[in-house]
Amino acid sequence: MLIFPIFACVVWGLAMHWRRQWPAFLVVTVSVVGMVLIAMLMRAWWDKMPDAARIFTGVILWPYVLLTGAVGYYIALLPRPPQPHECTKCRYDLSALPAAGLQCPECGTPYRGRGSSKDAEPVALIPIRHGPPKTRRTL
Repeated sequence: MLIFPIFACVVWGLAMHWRRQWPAFLVVTVSVVGMVLIAMLMRAWWDKMPDAARIFTGVILWPYVLLTGAVGYYIALLPRPPQPHECTKCRYDLSALPAAGLQCPECGTPYRGRGSSKDAEPVALIPIRHGPPKTRRTL
């Protein structure tokens, strides 16, 4: 029975990988249409199926199809993060422009990426001790 959560996670993972691009919508649509076709096939053989298969079709499969499709389309509609060479506000491609003192030609947002004078300060990492602190004992 692990096939159902694994299938849903694969569909959602592919939708997340290609979000806001046509392959994400294609993956979700093909998976939903395939599950609907399976449900229709099971409905065609309704009289010859055992009771457990009828319960599966009526109670479990349709909510699973709706959940997988709804979450898949929601993930496919999520915005993609801006690439390092894009403007953070309007996503204009700034890769061909010099980085020092650059402002986006479309919206005027100052560029704060690599090579500009306004890039973020590196985070100072503090080492974590391994084990309890050492204590001195006096006799």
